Amino acid sequence: MACAWTIKDNVFDNDTITEDGVNYSLYIQNSYNGYVNTSVLAGSGGHDKSISSFAYATGALGPWYQSSTNMIDQGSVTNAALAGLYHYTTQTSQIKEANTALDIGLHYVAVDGNGNPLDYDGDGLPDYFEDRNGNGVTDTGETNWQDPNDLGLKVWITEPKNNSNIP
Repeated sequence: MACAWTIKDNVFDNDTITEDGVNYSLYIQNSYNGYVNTSVLAGSGGHDKSISSFAYATGALGPWYQSSTNMIDQGSVTNAALAGLYHYTTQTSQIKEANTALDIGLHYVAVDGNGNPLDYDGDGLPDYFEDRNGNGVTDTGETNWQDPNDLGLKVWITEPKNNSNIP
């Protein structure tokens, strides 16, 4: 039987977690979570971080940036881009996760000094918007977040018909 729920890379801070039901552990898979003054979910696959206190910092998009370093690079993948979080951050410094080990916890889109989502190529489209799956690579259906000249679909006419009008 396949699990219906996967709970990973989250921080539970001073929470009360109740697990109940017949065979609930067959439906819930969990691992790589952070627990601040909270009991670990039953049946954990391990790799959890349990601590008694945690410091947050207020940043451009909210009060839940990580000031403590306990959850940094402790997530379920060694490359945050594999989780679609290349253009996101947990830090007030706004440094992108990029290809680093995934941080556990809430991620905000990385922003500039004015609170605008980062736009590496300056084309007016935020990086996270151009790279829709968040893997840091330009894939089919995406524009290149590192190239201001990539405006999307390109059509190359290699052999026009005789007497055709080409704009």
